Amino acid sequence: QQSKEVDVSQIEQVANKILSRLKNDEDEKLKRREIFIFLLANTDLPWKEEIIANENVSSFSNICGKLLTPAQFIGLVDKLVLWEYMYCCCATISRDVASILLENAFNFLDQKKQETEVEIAPWIVWTGLARASLPFQKLSTAILTKYLGRCLQKATPGKERMNNLLSVLSVANAFLSGSLEVDPYFAHLFEQGDEAIAFDGNPEIRSSLIVALKAMLFDMDFDQWIQLCEIPSADVMVYNGISKIWQEDDVPSNVQFMAAHLIYKVKSLLQGQASEPLTVDLLPVMDQFAKEYNKVLELDLESIELPQLLEVLEQQKDSLEQWKIEAYLGKLMTFMPGCLEVANCVSVMSVYAEHLHNNFEDIFVHIVQVENRQEMHDELFFTIAQHTAVESLSDIATKITNGEIRTLTVSADQFDSRFVEAMNRSGGEGGVGKMLREFFVLAILNGDRTIERLVEVAMQNAGQLDNVCQILKSVWAMGSKQISDLDIPNKYDTGCPKTLLGSLLAKCILEKVDKELENSIKLFNNLKDENNTLSQQVYSACLPQILKLFDDSQVGSICTLLEVILSCLCVTSVVDTFTQECTTYSINIGCYMLNHSYYKPSHDNMRLNLIKWISAVSKNDSSLIKARVLPDLMSYFSTANCKTLLDKVHGDMAGITTQESGSKVMPMIKETEMKSQITACLVFITKEEFVVLFNVLKEMHPCEEEGETNILKCVEMLSDSCHKLFVNHNLDEERQRRIVSGYASVYTGEVPGAET
Repeated sequence: QQSKEVDVSQIEQVANKILSRLKNDEDEKLKRREIFIFLLANTDLPWKEEIIANENVSSFSNICGKLLTPAQFIGLVDKLVLWEYMYCCCATISRDVASILLENAFNFLDQKKQETEVEIAPWIVWTGLARASLPFQKLSTAILTKYLGRCLQKATPGKERMNNLLSVLSVANAFLSGSLEVDPYFAHLFEQGDEAIAFDGNPEIRSSLIVALKAMLFDMDFDQWIQLCEIPSADVMVYNGISKIWQEDDVPSNVQFMAAHLIYKVKSLLQGQASEPLTVDLLPVMDQFAKEYNKVLELDLESIELPQLLEVLEQQKDSLEQWKIEAYLGKLMTFMPGCLEVANCVSVMSVYAEHLHNNFEDIFVHIVQVENRQEMHDELFFTIAQHTAVESLSDIATKITNGEIRTLTVSADQFDSRFVEAMNRSGGEGGVGKMLREFFVLAILNGDRTIERLVEVAMQNAGQLDNVCQILKSVWAMGSKQISDLDIPNKYDTGCPKTLLGSLLAKCILEKVDKELENSIKLFNNLKDENNTLSQQVYSACLPQILKLFDDSQVGSICTLLEVILSCLCVTSVVDTFTQECTTYSINIGCYMLNHSYYKPSHDNMRLNLIKWISAVSKNDSSLIKARVLPDLMSYFSTANCKTLLDKVHGDMAGITTQESGSKVMPMIKETEMKSQITACLVFITKEEFVVLFNVLKEMHPCEEEGETNILKCVEMLSDSCHKLFVNHNLDEERQRRIVSGYASVYTGEVPGAET
């Protein structure tokens, strides 16, 4: 009972004194919330354990000798304008405590006399109370009955009727949505984890709200609706924290926008019950007023014409907010393509180029279609392109390549000038994105020429290889463009169409020499893993050329081309795409070249790569090779029938060449035959195979001590065979050089101290 003795007027006086010292609205708001929480924690309420156990509140709860009664607390809430915090906290505290507070608030407001001058209009406080009571069915029925009765009083002045309409729309929207948002601050204070509190609506309340809305909307005439435009939203928003009328981020300029949006939201929630007797005639009326709010509506874009629009964009360019710029430019796009004929419009678009990047494709398509295209149109294209995402430019370039849209043609000189500038800037400031953007713009202007020039630069300038590779990988769609060509003979058919980039690379590899050839091959090797088609096309182009080179005995060029062919075959599954005729032809010419180079020391450099090529295309199937190579060469491809020392050397060399594990079985050779077989090997093996021969000899003649080999004996055998071969046989000079060179490589590599 001692709580009744609390001097409420003294509390009010102290609180007002504290608030009067504050210099800004934000500080005052925070202080009012602190005062509210302190008073709440010191009110006689059935808190159970939630206050005592709550570290956020327990330090100052029940510290007063005399506690406030709930009625006294509500009286102070009204006097100190704490209604916002009162309604916010009800969704986060226990239902028992919240019910007591709301019931006392209801009794207080119901009994409160209407004052002539009040700080807060009663409809605002009643709106907040009606919303806060919705989760409490029994209590809300009583509160909303009284609340709706107040809203529907016939003697209410016009402006107040409009306020009541906003209020009922807000409460109806909250009721029909079935949930109330929880204030984050009070949720944290009272350890409430949910972002919203859900509730089951009372059917009686639903009916009452719909009936009230029907009465208000049916009673409203056109003039009253128009008058809402003249009421600033600030009149409502000043106490929106209490009423929660407006829940969106962007605040309209007038009450009509607010009402139209709230009607739109309520209508959306009622849409599923359109056939109900209560709503069947309400929804058509709501349709006349409902409009979802978007701040762009404030600009009245529907009635603005192009001259007015350009005037606004020109005169206010330094003061327009971002959203207004976007809205005005969106309206400007509706005047396309005709506005491109207006020089002033093109000029304005150039000024706002950085804001038009999302419309770049539409603008580009329209620029292309301008009959009397001028320099200003081209400059507009280039200016907007500088601000457009690389992905968007890529999409446009791809559509042009696929023939979906037309391209913007420029003179060859203009294109080449821009290409040189872009190439000079590549790798500089601005990063990869800026570099790729410039080349996608070039690809839009002329995709074929862009690919051609990039390949040309890489071929001529090794320092630009990495940049060109990166660019080509990005503009791959342009390089993958299929080009018309005569039918490829089946024997050259690797199973892919002819593309622009593949054709250019093949041409460079086959026609260029020296550094340009070297750079062309590097470019191909850097790109081939991006797509199998490059390897397929280059391989196909090499087949007729390599045979021609072989017939002309151009060993150096053949070796280069063999390296390229093997590089093509390194790409996964390329061989699987060949036609049967192409596979057979590849094996045939590979075996033909191997057979005819075997006895020519001048052709030794190509032998190992020929073996690799034949093995790769045949997939190491010796049955495909046996009938095509000389019997002496079959040991390069088959582990069977290893009878001679030469077979063993060939087999081990093939294992090293094709990177196959293991080696051929050691042939059983008598000691008396060893020297003659060594001599036979010397005639046919390449310089690289001398080391293999020496290793075989070491394997066949181990020392008596475990782990050692008789190196000197093997060197002696090899040296003796070389001597007898030179003495007893009339060898040509070329073969003599090969033997001496091979022997020297073994001697210097194997005999200790031989190099000195």
